[in-house]
Amino acid sequence: MLSTFGYPGLQVDVGDGVYGSVKPAKNTLVVNLGDMLSNMTANKLKATKHRVMDIGTERYSSPFFFEPFYHAKMSDSIMGEDSGPSSLLYGEYLVERMMRLYGEWKDFLTV
Repeated sequence: MLSTFGYPGLQVDVGDGVYGSVKPAKNTLVVNLGDMLSNMTANKLKATKHRVMDIGTERYSSPFFFEPFYHAKMSDSIMGEDSGPSSLLYGEYLVERMMRLYGEWKDFLTV
């Protein structure tokens, strides 16, 4: 969840790599479901690819990330299919995504 505090600059991928600007609106929150929830719903709910543009002045936002604890076992599906117990741990999934896709934790060591 994100409050933009009325600042422009947030853009979302509207398809085919084309980005559209999110119009800041007073007293609203922007919600992105994230990759894990998207996976758990078999992509019925989509995580939104997004970026922030430089608007030429200081920009403030206040994000909130609601995430499970590192050792939480994640279900393969919450859509009613019985896929059996999952061995996927949220923390391992997150670290792998951050290292492989985003490169943000390229020197992160796992034990």
